Amino acid sequence: PLIGNPIMGHHRGLYDYADAFFRNSGALAAACYKDEIETALRTDALSGFQLLDLQDFPGQGTALVGMLDAFMENKGLITAAQWRRFCNNIVIQAEFDSYVIINGSDFCFDISLSCFKEDAMPSCSVSFVLSDKDNGKTIACRVQNINHIRNDGRSLLISDICVKLPESSMNHTYG
Repeated sequence: PLIGNPIMGHHRGLYDYADAFFRNSGALAAACYKDEIETALRTDALSGFQLLDLQDFPGQGTALVGMLDAFMENKGLITAAQWRRFCNNIVIQAEFDSYVIINGSDFCFDISLSCFKEDAMPSCSVSFVLSDKDNGKTIACRVQNINHIRNDGRSLLISDICVKLPESSMNHTYG
């Protein structure tokens, strides 16, 4: 085993952290894939994208870098349902200027939809909820009706939203 090998940190006291390293590096990889895919989906006239590899590579040496193991099985880093939220034929996403927002300030963002379905959708309703993940309070919510969704791969701006965040002396996580 690589982690149990003295060269890999067992005698340095890192062995107990192996699972945390695995989970956290996997979460970072999933976040990077999400960011790259969402950026591609926001690109007008995109005809598709290709990911180099989603599985670990057991070839010359070992590269344990994928979301899936060498047998194309889930490693438990992200579920299929979580992956489909940002990598699917219809994806709704929020676009904003910064991941760090000051409490009490205005948080402005655009909600867009990318559609790559074979057939265009005539209409639908989309609901947005912004909540404080720390205490569960809803900060803003809105339902938006969309009359026609084109399926040409271009990102469709659904709504632009500006929300005044509550004043607080503590950091909060919003989602």
